[in-house]
Amino acid sequence: MNEITVKLPQFLIGLIDGLRKRFQLFVTSKVDDSHGWQAMSRAGDGVRDRAWAELQQDQEDALEAWRKNFLIRQIVRLTTAYVVGDGLTVESTHPWVKPFVPLFWKHEKNHIDDRLPAWCDELTRSGELFLALFTNPIDGISYVREVPPSSISRVVTADNDYETEIGYEELVAGQLEPRVWRSKETAVKGEPILLHYKINRVIGATRGVSDLLPILPWARRYAQWLRGRVELNDLRRKMSAVVVTVDDNLIKKREADYKANPPINGAIIVKGRSEDIEYPSANIRGIDASPDGKALRLAM
Repeated sequence: MNEITVKLPQFLIGLIDGLRKRFQLFVTSKVDDSHGWQAMSRAGDGVRDRAWAELQQDQEDALEAWRKNFLIRQIVRLTTAYVVGDGLTVESTHPWVKPFVPLFWKHEKNHIDDRLPAWCDELTRSGELFLALFTNPIDGISYVREVPPSSISRVVTADNDYETEIGYEELVAGQLEPRVWRSKETAVKGEPILLHYKINRVIGATRGVSDLLPILPWARRYAQWLRGRVELNDLRRKMSAVVVTVDDNLIKKREADYKANPPINGAIIVKGRSEDIEYPSANIRGIDASPDGKALRLAM
């Protein structure tokens, strides 16, 4: 078969080249093989660790309840008052540790006494406490700072021992790669380390569990129940009314008198003797709901 060569006009060749480049611009793809994607399936290397997304949600729920629910706030406050009390004292009989302890405890960048209530609150709310230590190479004093437990996406442990924590991965806003902290097991001299404290840890897990987790649903129900009782009683107050029966020729006058000096906050109905008026009243007896409220409180 003979080949036929067709010579295209120059402007058409330029148009085709332009379309080809524009098409390539739309279809060009880039493969991102970085480690920016974080697994949402685990929070640690323990076989019984819960998914990190679930753990983070529980911690955020507990924090939100502490902010808005008076019962949760009071539970956390009472727990801290019982555990911390008037404060804790740390002492050492070791010759070189003894003078270091008060310097660290009362340092102007630490003020540990002021931090203790917040630490206990966080342990109760989140079930965990992460404390970062930064050592000053000049005087050797360590400065302590808190890391929110909900930002720690993974606890890395030794291959043969899930109780030996060797590092932590913290998700930082605006960064694809997590910030990696070393533990006291793997940090080198002068490097910041992260300390991990937890409560209610089950065997086989590396993360703690909040004291509030079992009672959060019941605290919400109790708050909703109280809100409903308040709304019903407010409705009863708004529906309260007084019906006054007077002679027909005095209706206008008595209406003006009661409007100027109302005896109650509710409605005032002035009617004649020949007029019949029925006003529905909200029959809400608060005492009937007392067993429900008590049952909800005992469930928490």
